Amino acid sequence: MKKFLTFLPFILACCLLLSACGSATEPTTAFITEYDYEIENDTVKILSHQYNPQESQIIVPEEIDGKPVSILGADAFYQHKNTVAIILPQNLKSINGSPFYRCYSLREISIPSNVQMIDANPFFRCSSLTKITVESDNAYYSDLDGVLFDKDQTQLIAYPEGKTQESYTVPQTVKKLDIDAFGYQTKIKKLTILSNVTDFPEGNMFIYPDDITLIVESGSAAEQYAKDYNLNYEIK
Repeated sequence: MKKFLTFLPFILACCLLLSACGSATEPTTAFITEYDYEIENDTVKILSHQYNPQESQIIVPEEIDGKPVSILGADAFYQHKNTVAIILPQNLKSINGSPFYRCYSLREISIPSNVQMIDANPFFRCSSLTKITVESDNAYYSDLDGVLFDKDQTQLIAYPEGKTQESYTVPQTVKKLDIDAFGYQTKIKKLTILSNVTDFPEGNMFIYPDDITLIVESGSAAEQYAKDYNLNYEIK
């Protein structure tokens, strides 16, 4: 014990020196109230939120430590099973990975106007989600009937898993379908994909392919996609 106390001032001094040297080049990670976060380039990235089963609504703060909350990390709200609503901050610019993975009770969500980047379907396994909306002045993303698209609606990014309709027609503006666009979808039985869609993911984008039938046009890329991955299909 005496030897430990003798070297303690030296150890503390080294720790302080290393901390001071690293702060200029490395992000600072901290934990405040219910948020575990990282500060880098004067902005906050939320790494995780402490789950409270009694908390049905979460309002993400605009700032932490006087710095804007601009990034949601991949596990920010992982498995918040009882959370019904998450209000995102206006400062938010990036949604990384799947921060809402297994938020089974999440019903609706709105994408703020400043969001510039959303990874492939961040709402995977949000089985109660019925509606995704995007603020109208967002320059990068938009919504139609609760479905998430890029701004000009040429790319379908996320179809809410909680929608109860058994059929859906991909809009004629769409040219590309993301690999996770239909997530863990179990309710759609007939999905119409016309010849306007020419960019399909590599791999089967359906979790339960035997339960869905694609309605396609003869000779279209959608027909070829169905053949490539042995999907049920009908010619329109």
